[in-house]
Amino acid sequence: MTSSFNKQIEKLESLSAQADGKRAELQSLIRLTRERTHPANLAKDIGDRLLDKGLDTIDKGRAMARAKPLVAIGAAVAIGAFIARKPLFKLSGTAYNMLHRYIKTLSSARSAQDNSKDEDNG
Repeated sequence: MTSSFNKQIEKLESLSAQADGKRAELQSLIRLTRERTHPANLAKDIGDRLLDKGLDTIDKGRAMARAKPLVAIGAAVAIGAFIARKPLFKLSGTAYNMLHRYIKTLSSARSAQDNSKDEDNG
């Protein structure tokens, strides 16, 4: 009976040691999970991922620009025009007003010349 009792004690001690090992492993996993899910670490991971995506996108853009330079120039012009749309609209309005005044001045000068010619001929 002593030998079966000793075997059971050994088995319990073995199971207890396994349980202690599993408990330590679980605690280690919990600690690791806490570290990974800490807001500062999550923010850093997200920032790193966004930076990687941005760099990948820049690399793809460079490769596309080398392969199709005219498309890249067109895209750059379109983006630049979109970004500078307010100043460009203001500039185009100013240019239109200047051109309109110039045309009026020319037409006034012509009509003044025509009137002076008519008076001289009249």
